[in-house]
Amino acid sequence: MSVANIEPPDHGYSIADVTERQRWRDLVAAVRQRVADEALDDVVLFHGTSERALEKIMVEGMEAIECSHALPPDDRDDDEYGTFWGTIDTAAAYADDTAAERHPDSLPVIIAIPVSTLEWHGSIVADGATVDFPLKGLTRLDDPQVAAYWSDFDATRPWRESLRDLGAVLAIHNNGIHFEDLTVIKSLQDFELVVAEARKAGLRSVADSATPSGF
Repeated sequence: MSVANIEPPDHGYSIADVTERQRWRDLVAAVRQRVADEALDDVVLFHGTSERALEKIMVEGMEAIECSHALPPDDRDDDEYGTFWGTIDTAAAYADDTAAERHPDSLPVIIAIPVSTLEWHGSIVADGATVDFPLKGLTRLDDPQVAAYWSDFDATRPWRESLRDLGAVLAIHNNGIHFEDLTVIKSLQDFELVVAEARKAGLRSVADSATPSGF
C-alpha cells in the first residue's frame, strides 16, 4: 500500500528556534522519504505529542483514552479505549499542535511503533474522528470520490484504507502501551531501529507480501 501524494503541511511552527525548526522539518522529510522508498506505510505507525507529555509516557506508558467518538456512528454508544496513530505527517502535525496549544513551553515529539506490536495490544481500525474533523492537507477528502466513500463510514472500512485516505488510524486496546514498546524518533537512525524491530517480528508490508524475500 502507498499513501497518496499529499502536499505536506508546514511542520515545525511550534519551534521558535529557526535552526531547530529546520532540523525537525528535515527529520520529518527524511522519514517520509524512507517510508515511501520501501513502502513501509503499513509497517510502522506514528503518534505526535510534546516533550512534556513524553515525560509522563516514559514513566506510565501511553494511556488508552476513551475513543468511541472515532468509531462508526452505530458503534459510538459503546465504551472503547485506545490510541490514535497515523503517517509521519499526521503525527508531526499533532505534535506541533500539542506543543503549541497545550504545552507552549515544550517541543514537538514523534513516537513510532511497529504495526505488529500495536496489533499485539489490540486491533487497528479506521479513524472516524478524522472523517468528521479532517486536518487540512493531511487527507484525500478533497477528492469528491474519496469524500463520498467515507461519507458512509462503517465498520467495514479497513484500517489501511483509513491510513491511505485519512492519514490516520485508531488502535483499540484497554490497557496502556509500555514505553519499552515505543520509540521516540529524534533521528533517522531511531526510525531504522523501529524498521529493524518490524523485520525481526517477520512483518512485511502489503506491497511486499507477494515477494518471497523480506522488505
